[in-house]
Amino acid sequence: MIDQRIELTSSSLKKTMYSYAFSSSFYGIFPIILFLIHCSKRWWECLHITDFGASEIHVAGFVVGILHYILVPLSIFLSIHEHRPQYQGSVNRIAVTLTVFALSSYYQGRCHYILYQLKRNSQKSPGSSSYSLPREGLFHFVCCPHYTMEVILYMALWQTLPQSLTCLLIAMWTLSNLSVMAYKQYFWYFDNFRDDFIDGDKKHWRILIPGVW
Repeated sequence: MIDQRIELTSSSLKKTMYSYAFSSSFYGIFPIILFLIHCSKRWWECLHITDFGASEIHVAGFVVGILHYILVPLSIFLSIHEHRPQYQGSVNRIAVTLTVFALSSYYQGRCHYILYQLKRNSQKSPGSSSYSLPREGLFHFVCCPHYTMEVILYMALWQTLPQSLTCLLIAMWTLSNLSVMAYKQYFWYFDNFRDDFIDGDKKHWRILIPGVW
């Protein structure tokens, strides 16, 4: 009787250890998996959706972009080893994180497609400008919803390692960087489509946060 109890206890302990080892290894690479999905999606969009036209990028912007996609995964990897994710028993948190990540990724892609279609349609119209104001979807509320979705996406990524200061700083860097870019984009729209901002439907347009800024 005692031997059977010992065997059952030993068997249960082994199952628990195997389960913990599997979950630890999975949740350990969970942030990296999400980041790779994001990078893969952005790469596909650059190849098939983004129309760069004749625009040029400043060398500083190019360097910052390259460094971002090198340093961010490296920082996440180091944070994983420093702060082992503890998601055991927190299925709801995983579900919320994945849902926010998936929705922000989807709507960001939707915004990129709207911009692509807008420029494509403008180029097809003889004598028209290559640019026009986006009005569909989330563009009804802010001028750069694709940046808003990127910020939310990185906030969700931070929640995979909420105890990591590094991941929080990555999210804050993304917010500050895209805020500057959105601010410049807003005033570019204002300078080129001033009537829409003064008397048109863009009087209450915001830069990055609907109804706030």
